[in-house]
Amino acid sequence: MNRIKLFLSSVQVMLFKDRLEVWNPGKLPQGMTIAKLNKEHTSNPVNPVLAHPVYLSGYIEQMGTGTTDIIDHCLDYGLRKPEFHQDDDFRVVLWRPEVQERVQECTVFRLYFPHVLFMSAKRS
Repeated sequence: MNRIKLFLSSVQVMLFKDRLEVWNPGKLPQGMTIAKLNKEHTSNPVNPVLAHPVYLSGYIEQMGTGTTDIIDHCLDYGLRKPEFHQDDDFRVVLWRPEVQERVQECTVFRLYFPHVLFMSAKRS
């Protein structure tokens, strides 16, 4: 039954004001936990026949480092640490910059690029 659900379901990407959520039908591989995703771990792909050629083609740099790379990149950009959840489905939450930062960026944009805003207003 779980396998049927997997084929009838699809990955969902939802953008909210403060975050991006990616929902994936299914479970983590046997032995993998949320805690293990937060540090370097062994790779245990659900479909090794598919994962190996993807690795060889260069789309995967190193098996078992994807989640730690995501965490590191988010922290490097000053974003909150991503969250991983396993319920009926697997979910990743990537946090967007705080609203105050986006307001500040918008103010900087208005100060340095007023002609763009003027041209946009003229078209409407």
